Amino acid sequence: AADVVNGLSALGGLIKADNLLGVLQAFVPVIKNSETTCVPCGGAVRAQAESDDSIYRGLAGGYAGYNYGGQIWGNNTDNWKGAAYTGTVRECAAYRIRSVYGTEYAGGYTGLMRCANVADTGSLKVLFGLIKLDNPLTLLQAVYPTEKNTAVYGPLRGLDTDTWNKWVGAVGSYGSYGNKLQALGEVNDQNQLNEIISQYAYGYAVTAGRSILASKATQGGSAGGYVGRMEGGTVTNGTAVDLQLAEAYRCSGGFAGEMLTGSVA
Repeated sequence: AADVVNGLSALGGLIKADNLLGVLQAFVPVIKNSETTCVPCGGAVRAQAESDDSIYRGLAGGYAGYNYGGQIWGNNTDNWKGAAYTGTVRECAAYRIRSVYGTEYAGGYTGLMRCANVADTGSLKVLFGLIKLDNPLTLLQAVYPTEKNTAVYGPLRGLDTDTWNKWVGAVGSYGSYGNKLQALGEVNDQNQLNEIISQYAYGYAVTAGRSILASKATQGGSAGGYVGRMEGGTVTNGTAVDLQLAEAYRCSGGFAGEMLTGSVA
């Protein structure tokens, strides 16, 4: 980021453009076509600390605990570094989540989504001091979080036959439903495995652990099957599959625990 800023300064310290989103994105965290997978019986995510006056803590999500103006885009074919993208194209998914626990905010996919604050110190502030924006919308696009083609799935989902057979033989007998899985044994094809999954898939739980009323702006108590709290931003084609439980002291929802209008002030 420092090299980019120095380069811009060398050009006179002021750049005009109709749309600088591509430049701004160099300063914004972006994840594309990436997934996280857990063991077949399901993985657990925990963030147990409490927030204080100025620092967010206790934010847990199956994919991202805290999305502060970041972009998570699945099934994305945009050019990469000026050339056609030829890598893997897939959902940005969290597979086989069993439990998400965050003291303040918890979501099956994202714990807390917030617009980035352009008044904060850091590279965004430096960049906006160097560049004149002809289109204010560009600034907003650069700082609000977006999640596209994303999903969270519960235990056993997304397994292939090779993974199943190895797991049943090695550790399945010691995990959840161990005796039943061991009795089922190895499978011969994906259709047989899909039948087993449809019978034994048991869902995931999302819990925001705060049990007393929040007294600070950074504290929460919200849980959602997909996102615990959403302060601005957009979710497009986001999916939460196999939610079993969403519980919180203040707000809980099957998809979003809490949604509010965000701010970039």
